[in-house]
Amino acid sequence: MRIIPALLLAIFLAACAQAPVQRAMAPVWEVRKDTLMRLQAWDLQGRIAVRTPADSGSGSLYWTQQDDAYALRVVAPFSGGMYELTGAAGAVSLLTPDKTLLQATDAETLLQQAAGWHFPVSELVYWIRGVPAPSLAVEQLLLDAENRITALAQGGWSIRYKSYTGVSGVSLPARLDLENEQLRVRLSVREWKLP
Repeated sequence: MRIIPALLLAIFLAACAQAPVQRAMAPVWEVRKDTLMRLQAWDLQGRIAVRTPADSGSGSLYWTQQDDAYALRVVAPFSGGMYELTGAAGAVSLLTPDKTLLQATDAETLLQQAAGWHFPVSELVYWIRGVPAPSLAVEQLLLDAENRITALAQGGWSIRYKSYTGVSGVSLPARLDLENEQLRVRLSVREWKLP
């Protein structure tokens, strides 16, 4: 008879011991998210690999971000071609390796025209920092022990964060894989530079 009350007491104490840990984690994630959302400018260098059902390719990635303005350059080593995507609110242009200049009001439309597939550049500006895009509902969000995202699902995309690196006291993604039904993208960041 004494075993049952002792067992109930042990379960009650275990539940009480776990509850503060769960409450303590939520504010830490919110603080981290706020810090990353305030990060509005960076330069990064790395690699990008893209795979579709019909094709695949990879190249060096150079990304400069300043508030809403950005410039992304992808240099393909074997073809020697360079794609440069630049944009600001409402105006985006893509310079192709053959020096053709394409323009649109958003990067997604432009990439659809140029490459034939949709890629959420507007959301990538958040995902690359390790935060969900505020324009999309969060379908899945998994955090590690340091409150960094390990898995995120939004807008039909699955994003897996494979590793992080410390930059000026902030832990930023070093490698992430993005995938939907038609496209797989792997990003490896070799170097982050923050202002």
